Formats: sequence, structure tokens, C-alpha cells
Amino acid sequence: MAKNILQNIIKKKEIRVAELKKKKPLESILEHAPDSMNYINFKEAIEKRISNGKISLVAESKKASPSAGVIIKDYNPVEIAKIYQSKKATCLSVLTEEDFFLGNLSHIYKIKLNSNAMESTGITLPILCKDFFIDTYQVHLSKYYGADAILIILSLIHI
Repeated sequence: MAKNILQNIIKKKEIRVAELKKKKPLESILEHAPDSMNYINFKEAIEKRISNGKISLVAESKKASPSAGVIIKDYNPVEIAKIYQSKKATCLSVLTEEDFFLGNLSHIYKIKLNSNAMESTGITLPILCKDFFIDTYQVHLSKYYGADAILIILSLIHI
């Protein structure tokens, strides 16, 4: 990914995170975090496959990318997750960046819970939230939406 695209993603992410903090303050996220969300140990799922002599596959679900454009026009994260689970993927990486990858944190929630019926979708894959993390707020927000793990690009961390 070209450096200027990454810089554009980060600039847009900074604006989005600032807006989210106003709409949904951290205190509200921590107070209303779903108690019943089925969290699954991402690391343990991989270790279990390895200990059984099997390959671990972290499958990825994304609608688009800056280089390829829209990859899946009728993107349905729940159906994609069901396919990956049926094919024995170990874990699922869900790209949630909104502007350049057309993702959303709600995709994780939808995979974990059928929001129309308020029941489980039956998907038991641990879910990795793949986004551009620039603020600790996003860690809590990801957990709030049901992520079991997150991917942090260390070069984006401002020290």
C-alpha cells in the first residue's frame, strides 16, 4: 500500500474516531458492553489446531480495498463467515475500516449475533477485528462489537 494512501487512511480514521468519541463516549461503551457476547479465545483456537497437527487458517472477509476497489458487490459478512466455518477455517479476520475498505464494526456484531432474531448465528470462529488502530478507544469499541482479537500495526502507534 502506497505511503500516501496509508496517510489518507490515518487522517480519515482520526476524524472518524473523534466523531465516534462524541457520539458514543468511552464511559457509555464500557457501561453498556454486552455481557452475553460470546467471546472466543483467538490464540487458543490456533494453538489447538497446531497441537492436533493441523494447519491454522485465518480467513479474511472484506468488501473492498484501495487497490482492487469493490471485491464483493453484495457483501454479506454472515454468509461469508458461514462458508469459512464450513471449510474449517480456524479464525476469521474481518476488515472494519469504513472509507477505503467499506467495512464496519457492525459486521462483527452481525456475524456473532443475528440481530433480527437476537439469537446466535451459529458461527463459532474467533473474530479478529482488522482496522487501523490509532487510539485505545478503538480497542474498547471493537470488544463492544464482539471482536475476540484485534490487529495493531505497530508503525501506526504514536509514542
